[in-house]
Amino acid sequence: MKTIELSNPACRVQVSPESGGRIVSFYSVSSGIDHVGPKHLQTWLKTGPVRDPTVGVLHLFYGDFRTRDFEIDKKGPSNSVSFQAESEGIVFRKRARLDDTQPVLTLEFEAVNRGESDPVVQFESFFNWTFGPTTSRRNVSTLLQRHGTSTLSPLPPYGSMDGCALDIDGGTLALCDVDHNETLRIVPDANWQRFAIYQMAGSWRGPYSPERSLASGETFRATLRLELSSGCEALKGIPQATEPSGEAPPPKVVASHGLARVKVCWTAATSAGKTH
Repeated sequence: MKTIELSNPACRVQVSPESGGRIVSFYSVSSGIDHVGPKHLQTWLKTGPVRDPTVGVLHLFYGDFRTRDFEIDKKGPSNSVSFQAESEGIVFRKRARLDDTQPVLTLEFEAVNRGESDPVVQFESFFNWTFGPTTSRRNVSTLLQRHGTSTLSPLPPYGSMDGCALDIDGGTLALCDVDHNETLRIVPDANWQRFAIYQMAGSWRGPYSPERSLASGETFRATLRLELSSGCEALKGIPQATEPSGEAPPPKVVASHGLARVKVCWTAATSAGKTH
C-alpha cells in the first residue's frame, strides 16, 4: 500500500491515497504508540433525499463516493495532503494537515453543492483506535469533557460489547493511556454534534456523521483536531485520583457508561447472554 507521510519532530502521519485519503497511522515519537486502529481513520461523504431520523440509520443514504477515485490536490499548505472527488453535482474535499512542530493533526472536510437539487449530505466517520481489552493497550480510559463536567467511560472487559451515542455539545473527548502516560484529545468544531463510544470488533471513539440539507450553491464544512500530549492530566479530576490543594475544586466527574443526551446506549455481556 502506497502512503503519503506527514511528519514533524513529535509525530508521523501516514495517509493512503489508494483508500480515498484514509489515515492509516498516527504515530507518537515520545511514547512509541501508533494510535490508529487497522484501516480505520476515515471520513466519507454520503448523500440522500431524506435526513437521518436517528442514530445509526445510515442505509437511508446513497452515493458512490466510496467507489470513486479521489484526486490529490498538490496546491495545499506544506505538511498537508488534500483529496477531492465529485459525484452527482456534489464536490467532496478533505484535507489532513499536520502542525510543523506540535503533535496536532487537523482534519478538514467540505461538501459543495454544484447541482440543482437540495440533497442531504453526511460526513460518515469511522474512528477506530489501537487500544482494547485484547491488546497490550488495556489501560485506556475515555473522558468526555463538557461544560465543566468530566464523564468517564472505562474500557469494557473482554467478552463485553458496549455502545453509546452522545451529544458532544461543545465538549472534547480525551483518550487517556495511563500505561504510556499519553493523552489523545479529539477536539471538534461546532458542526460535529454527535460522538460515538463503541466497543465490539474494535475501539471506536469519535465523531459520528454530521449531516445537513445542502441547497444548490451552498457549502458544508467540518473541522476536527487530534492533539497528543504527555501525561494524563484529564484523569486527575477523578476524586480518588486527586490530591487536595488550595486551588478551586476540580470539575465534577461522573463514572458512567450511560453518557448520552441522545439516549441510544446499550451494553451486552456475551458471557451472560443478556442485552439491556
